[in-house]
Amino acid sequence: MSLRTAMSKGRGYEDDAFIDSDDDDEVPLAKRAKFVSERSASAKESNPSPTKSTPPSRTVVEKVPVSTVIPPSGDPTPPAGRDHPIYATVDAVAEFAEQFTRLEAENSQLRKTVRSSADQVLEANRLATDAKNENLLLKEEVKKLKQRLKDEQDAKRAAAATIDKKEDVLRESIKDLLDAADLTVSRRHQLREDSIADALSLAAESNVQVLGLLKKAKGALSSCSFRCG
Repeated sequence: MSLRTAMSKGRGYEDDAFIDSDDDDEVPLAKRAKFVSERSASAKESNPSPTKSTPPSRTVVEKVPVSTVIPPSGDPTPPAGRDHPIYATVDAVAEFAEQFTRLEAENSQLRKTVRSSADQVLEANRLATDAKNENLLLKEEVKKLKQRLKDEQDAKRAAAATIDKKEDVLRESIKDLLDAADLTVSRRHQLREDSIADALSLAAESNVQVLGLLKKAKGALSSCSFRCG
């Protein structure tokens, strides 16, 4: 191929023309050196030297709505879709929420039971305290009643002893009165019929004895009636 033919085909074919040309003697040496230098420059432009690398830009992840991943509850989920890991996670969360709700309800019921038991214990303690106080009051009342009965029995025994004593005094007075009456009768038989002075003396003495005995008996009777009443 001649140089003219390569130049007629355009600039893009000049390189091939220079390389493939068999007529190396027809190409001047200066032009061949210029061609080599231009080819080296074009190679550098096509493959530039590495410069400072710039960091890659951050990848923006688009947020996908949950509704696009998890279908609504009303829509049937195909069996193949249930194999996605998101469904296992959702099922685990739902099961945990159900267990938590159940445990919270049981805990609330347990707190109510404990509170009710505590109230019952407090009520039982209050009733026991009231019963203890009532028992103490009853013991005090029984003690007072026993003391009162004892005092009444002692008073009755003292009154009976006083009555017995007064009755003894009354019996002694009656006996003395009867003895005085017997003495008067016996002395009357000893008097002489013509002794008027002795008769008057006997009458006066008998009067004094009888009055004294009557006063003594009256006092004993009045004291006895007062005690008996």
